[in-house]
Amino acid sequence: MKRLFLFLLVALAVTPLARNQNVDTGLITGEVHDISGGLITAVPVILKNTATGLESQTATDSHGLFVSPPLPPGAYDVEVKLGGFNTERQRLTLEVAQRAVLTIVLSPGNTSN
Repeated sequence: MKRLFLFLLVALAVTPLARNQNVDTGLITGEVHDISGGLITAVPVILKNTATGLESQTATDSHGLFVSPPLPPGAYDVEVKLGGFNTERQRLTLEVAQRAVLTIVLSPGNTSN
């Protein structure tokens, strides 16, 4: 009986906390590859909120994939810059609780990044 009472007490205490948590951020994920389809690893990805000018940075992992930190909703410029390739920029609008997915293709070009 004590266990049941303790369980109910904990459940009642935690439920309002869970209900009050707002998901007011989103994520931008994606992959970066070259024009032949080869995934590009360890390349920086810059995410700039166009309204505030604040930037976040992440990088592709060993599979060419990236995930942003939690971001507030808004318009973002996503930029990938790597020596030997042209800089690629994409703009998107991130909504509340959205997980936006991008595919970024780098084409050969500028060798002085």
